[in-house]
Order: sequence, then structure tokens, then C-alpha cells
Amino acid sequence: MKVMLALLLSSVCEVVSAEPLFYLLVLRHTGDAVLHANSQRVLQEAALPYVVVDTTAMQCCFHIGPKPDTRKLPVRFNEDTRLSVSEEGAATFQFAGHMSRAPADVGGAVDALALGLVGMTSVAAKGERTYEIAVRGSAGPVIVRHCLGAEGLNFRLYRHAGDRQPYATYYYALGHDTEPDCQ
Repeated sequence: MKVMLALLLSSVCEVVSAEPLFYLLVLRHTGDAVLHANSQRVLQEAALPYVVVDTTAMQCCFHIGPKPDTRKLPVRFNEDTRLSVSEEGAATFQFAGHMSRAPADVGGAVDALALGLVGMTSVAAKGERTYEIAVRGSAGPVIVRHCLGAEGLNFRLYRHAGDRQPYATYYYALGHDTEPDCQ
């Protein structure tokens, strides 16, 4: 019986860890960025593609660490920095870095929020605030929906477009009140 239980727990852990890793990026107009993720596995990727929230094109790429022509990271972290958290309350990691180039869909001197999945290969808009993201090595695309909560953005990940319950949810606090539009 103990062996069966151990095998079952092992199988469940493998299925959970096989889900594509979601991350958020705070893109600064300077080309610097901060990545928020719930796992340090993001460090295994040299360059992370992303899609700016409320745009439709995948862009490349976020790189952890300083820009090639600088030595210091331009971003300092403090306890007041907003964090993304998962529904389960998992630890949140922050990584300072830079973008290969400024996002195409974001104007001049504004910062933006972007999202991504480790291994994403393409993004297609599937309606207002809904993306279908293809992930390398995944059986099917991941559906990502976002909406405004009372003080931030909610991100919900689904395995299929018709699913009623997300398999994962994330929240990013904006630091000010917003008009909620989540249903």
C-alpha cells in the first residue's frame, strides 16, 4: 500500500511540474525589466519571449542580467516592490534584466506589463483579453485570460478554451484601486 501511495504521489508531482511555467514582466521604457515568477526554473532559459498585455504579438526577448554594454543591474528590489503570486501562495521570485529591444506595441515613455510561458513558441489573440499560447513540448496550447480585480490584474490559465475552471491563477497588484471587470 505504501508503495502504491508513493507511486501515486510521484505521478501527481510529475504532472504538476509538467505544466508550462507562467511569468510576468514589468517592462520599463528604458529597456530594463523585472521578471516575476513562482519558480527559479526560469533561469534555465537564456531568452524569454513575451506578449505585452492587451497586444497581440509575441516579442523577443527578456534576458536576465544587465545589458551587454553595462555592468550593473539598473533595478533594485525593496519590500515595497509589487509581486505576482499564485493562488496557492507559492514563493515569488524576482529577476532583474533587460529586453532585446523596446516592445513594438508600447509607446515611448510608458512602462508596460507583459506575460509569458517558458517555452512559448507562438501567441494568437482569441478575443478580448484572451490568448492562445503554443508551448514547446506541450500536448496543446495554453489559454490565458486576464481581467481587472479590485487593485490589480488577474491571470487565469486553462488547458482548453471551453474549460470553466482554470488550472492556475495569478494576481499582479497594481498598487491602486481599479474598476473590477472579472466575471
